[in-house]
Amino acid sequence: MRPPSHLQSKSASQAAFSRAEQLTNSIKPYEKNKARQIQIDRELKVIQARDLREKAEREEAERKLREEEEKEEERKRLAAEEEEEKEKEAEKSNISSALPIAREPLYDDEFSMVAEKLSENGNSDDVVGVSKNDEVMRKNFVTLRQGSWLNDEVIHYWYRMLQNRDDKLCAEDSSRSHSHFFKVSDEPHELK
Repeated sequence: MRPPSHLQSKSASQAAFSRAEQLTNSIKPYEKNKARQIQIDRELKVIQARDLREKAEREEAERKLREEEEKEEERKRLAAEEEEEKEKEAEKSNISSALPIAREPLYDDEFSMVAEKLSENGNSDDVVGVSKNDEVMRKNFVTLRQGSWLNDEVIHYWYRMLQNRDDKLCAEDSSRSHSHFFKVSDEPHELK
């Protein structure tokens, strides 16, 4: 015996609905997985883009750091060269400032002679300068170097040279008066 047709159609439609529901349920995980995979792909692309951006930023920071280090090395090199030049100029200046005012700049051989006289090479009692009846020894002359205590013998010798120059200028020009400032007594004196 067969069930009535209205019941048959109901059970067939229920079976079809049940089958459709099963298919839908079986598709839903796939769609969910596909949607999840799309979301994961998007997140992965965002992460990759962030990683690329961070890598580029790191590389840029490293490049800037290298540039700064290179600039600093260049500054140090230039400063060392400048310091070396200053030392050379200071050496020349120290020697030049220890000399009487010259009417003309010193030639290299004259400069070498002064540098040799200012050096500590040689006997400290060697006479390195003579002006008429006055002389200066190496041990007194080297006190003209920078950082040394100045010796009164060097000052006395300097004034003697100025006095001799003043005498010579007055002899050449009769209208010129003698300067009393440079007069140094030839007689030794004692303290009382």
